Amino acid sequence: MESPHGASPGEGGALSPSPEAVGMLHEMALRDSQQGEEPDLPDEQLRSNDQLQKDEMLAVEAIYGDNLNILGENSVPRYFQVYLFYIFIIFLRKLLLF
Repeated sequence: MESPHGASPGEGGALSPSPEAVGMLHEMALRDSQQGEEPDLPDEQLRSNDQLQKDEMLAVEAIYGDNLNILGENSVPRYFQVYLFYIFIIFLRKLLLF
């Protein structure tokens, strides 16, 4: 099955982002890093923020399962993509039946 955004089936049947999508995300990250410097935070705060982000990603994975694609788990900033196409079709079908 092909994604409307040009993603293709990858490992385990999960959709992989197109090279254009990955390039666009890298450009956005570069723009963000050039626009301003990050504030200096204590190491404890950085570790705490990192753990909170990991916990949030676990929650997102639990909610979306196979419809989640993590693009940059070890990059800063982290990127992920959620496929909502299927959910919309189910919602649309239910709407049309009523």
